[in-house]
Amino acid sequence: MPNGDGTWTVSYDVVATNDGAAAGDYDISDRMTAGGDLDVVSSAITATPAGVTPNADWTGLGAEGAAENVIATDVTLPGGGVHTYQVEVVLGMAEGIEGPPDVGACPAEPGADGGGLANTAEIEHNDLTDADEECTSVAAIVVDKSISSGPVPNGDGTFTITYDLLAENIGGAAGEYDISDRLLYGEGIEITSAGIITAPDGVSTNAGWTGLGDEGAAENVVAEAIMLEMDGVHTYQIEVIVQLDEDTIDPSVLECPEPGSGESGGLANSTELDHNGIEDEDDVCASLPLIDIAKTISEGPVPNGDGTWTISYELVATNTGGAAGDYDLTDQLLYGEGILIESAGVTTAPEGVDTNPGWTGLGDEGAAENVISSDVTLPEESAHTYQVDVTVSLDLETVTPEALECPEPGSGESGGLANSTELTHNGEDRDDDVCAPLPLIDIIKSLEGPVEPVEDQAGVYDVTYELLVTNSGEGEGTYDLTDELAAGEGIEVIGVQDVTTDAPGAVINDGFDGIDDTVIVTDQAIAGAVEGPVEHTYQVTVRYSADVFDVEVPTDGMCTTADGGPAPGALDNQATVDWNGIEEEDEECILPGKPTVDKELVTATPVGGGQWEIVYDITVGNVGGQATTYDLDDEFLFAAEVTVDGVQLAGPEGVMLNAGFDGASDTRIATDVMLAGLDSEDYAPHVYTVTVIADVPLQFDEPDADGTGSPACTEPAGSNPLEQGLNNAATLTDENGNEATDTDCAPLPSIEIAKQVTGDPVVDADGEWTVTYEITATNDGAVEGAYTLTDQLRFGTGIDVTSATIVSTPEGVSASSSWTGQGGEGSEANVVATDVVLEADGTHTYQVQVTATIGEQTDATTFSCGEPGSGEPAGFRNVAGIDHNGHSQDAQDCIPPEEPPELPGTGASLGWAPMAAILLLLLGTGTLLAVRYRRQAE
Repeated sequence: MPNGDGTWTVSYDVVATNDGAAAGDYDISDRMTAGGDLDVVSSAITATPAGVTPNADWTGLGAEGAAENVIATDVTLPGGGVHTYQVEVVLGMAEGIEGPPDVGACPAEPGADGGGLANTAEIEHNDLTDADEECTSVAAIVVDKSISSGPVPNGDGTFTITYDLLAENIGGAAGEYDISDRLLYGEGIEITSAGIITAPDGVSTNAGWTGLGDEGAAENVVAEAIMLEMDGVHTYQIEVIVQLDEDTIDPSVLECPEPGSGESGGLANSTELDHNGIEDEDDVCASLPLIDIAKTISEGPVPNGDGTWTISYELVATNTGGAAGDYDLTDQLLYGEGILIESAGVTTAPEGVDTNPGWTGLGDEGAAENVISSDVTLPEESAHTYQVDVTVSLDLETVTPEALECPEPGSGESGGLANSTELTHNGEDRDDDVCAPLPLIDIIKSLEGPVEPVEDQAGVYDVTYELLVTNSGEGEGTYDLTDELAAGEGIEVIGVQDVTTDAPGAVINDGFDGIDDTVIVTDQAIAGAVEGPVEHTYQVTVRYSADVFDVEVPTDGMCTTADGGPAPGALDNQATVDWNGIEEEDEECILPGKPTVDKELVTATPVGGGQWEIVYDITVGNVGGQATTYDLDDEFLFAAEVTVDGVQLAGPEGVMLNAGFDGASDTRIATDVMLAGLDSEDYAPHVYTVTVIADVPLQFDEPDADGTGSPACTEPAGSNPLEQGLNNAATLTDENGNEATDTDCAPLPSIEIAKQVTGDPVVDADGEWTVTYEITATNDGAVEGAYTLTDQLRFGTGIDVTSATIVSTPEGVSASSSWTGQGGEGSEANVVATDVVLEADGTHTYQVQVTATIGEQTDATTFSCGEPGSGEPAGFRNVAGIDHNGHSQDAQDCIPPEEPPELPGTGASLGWAPMAAILLLLLGTGTLLAVRYRRQAE
């Protein structure tokens, strides 16, 4: 009989019988032999015939014939009598057994070798002996655990694993067992389903099994009190489906623990089988793959000097899990419009991995031409590295600065040299992207001011050219700059007088003369246009002589002849910027009879009342020795939301100005103006000053794609045709009808305010509420602007402010020490900060915290916010205001406190505050009321 503690109790009856007619004496013994790994724990004679005294030293474990086997001696048994003895033995397993126990069945023939517990009783009478043997064996049930399948990826982010639990009876008798199974999975491995899918015939399993209980818990039990015959085998199967949150899981939790440790990790599973108090355990574990992708730019974009760039991307797939996994890898080139791909290829792949020869990276999302490799196996704790090389050029006719900007990471948008990689493993997508911008360099050549006669040198003049090199792309670049002078008939270049620049680190070529040596700088670095176009300005002053009295100067204003040479009387100047083998050119020339025009923004200043004062100078100069005439126009190309309120015009003495000039419907400043020749004693450039008073809004709407309507000046000065910012174009028409235009522009701010309650108001045990507000000022314009910020508390009736504090301000901004938020309209008590400068594309954030109590006198405005945006006192309403240059805007938010429940009528009138106190007392001293609220958006 099993005792439930790893032992069995066996009782034997030893019966002596006298079939004769006369009495006889006998000696009786009983000897036990345990086979295999069985061991006798204890033995005792529990019953003897009346009057028979047993041997007190009996154990039954002695060698054959030993005294300790003797039960009794010289016992008289009457004729026809029967004596019965009972022996009880406790049987167990020997100590120190390693592996499955050796408990065999009893031998078929008495006395033969075998298992079990053999018990031989022997009786001796008058030198005659008789013996009888009985053998008993026990069950020995062990468990074996294995993974029969998996973990198998299901293609939807889940894995299925199947465990086999094998109960086997290797003993010599049938026996009962209990079996349990516990899932010891790593933290973060989510079990989506788990169940016992196979059990032996006739065995009822535990419907409540989950495998997730603590050790010994009922939910780990698979089956109980199951009978297993000798040599029998029972098989159970458990199937579990799991998934991972790959963004948060720690790879260490996928590691399998030490076998037999009972620790968690990976897909560890421990099975325990209990048979008669003897526990046998087995565990198995499998890990899972954890595959991610990382994308970097390993080199470039490298300019190749031929108008192309080469960029190399590195794609690294890493498996930080504990099992191999398969993946598919795609790579999509999301380049900006106007970036042309000259070549693209996968140049490096892991050993043994076949890449897709049809990869281009130019397919739509999910297209086959984006696939680099498929069904690639990545062993645990290893990485695969791929390299993609792309060579690009620019379509300068279509590419825009915006197309060269990198998109927001993770947006999937196109721009710059954006490249998105996606790795798919078991239906889960992991992606990464990188991007590099490119430069976009151009040059504009213009005259800087009028031509100046050289004192005391008749017929000799100085002219200053401005060379404006602009990088409007976000990428850094380098360039070479050349400037070539070509003198027509009657013109002689005397020499370059000066070259100046604001380009950082520029080394001007000392030998530059514009004729034999045209190089100004080489390998000049220019920063990327991260916060707007980057400009390098060069001013080149050239001295020349002119003798065109007998020269026939063309009247068409053209500076070059049909064969490309300089026109008679012209000093042609061609500037070239070479960047990465791309040459951009611009030309400027002086020609007798073709006056020059130069437009310059002098000031743009906010003057209050929502208005700005803008002052422009327009300078007209002659380039020849003869007098000439011209017409002058000036057009305001302001952003559409800017309106002109007034214009003042000043010009040279003696020039009749157009009284109807308004810069819009009438752009003419002066007509048929006579300008003396350079050699005349009366010569002086004509300078006109245009002063504009304009109404400028606080905020601007979203501009058009080309920049029209923007508060910024998105095109370089000199040739900006767009209506944006405070742009202005002056046009000169010479006496031959040839036109020359110059532009200049001032950027504007665009300021906005937003207000919100952060979090929910909280009331403490004393009935005091705390509310926190956030105020945000944003300038999405193109130049800094100064503002004053106010904040006024407009709480409902009965809400009394106990404190109001400005808890945070932008760096460098000091809050007003007199702010309370409780002043009337326009009160200084509502001013948070004054004259705060907010840079372009900047954001300022303030936090205000208010504490308040709710008194007895309340009405509907206390516990509701009323009409959204009304600004009327209600709830915890707060109205913030911003003022910039006389324009104001407010933003408000409101959230009501929760109205307390009504108490049963008592014949007395209770205000809200004492009611709250009663509730708090009922809830217990020191209880904190934390309530969730429904916000009313404003």
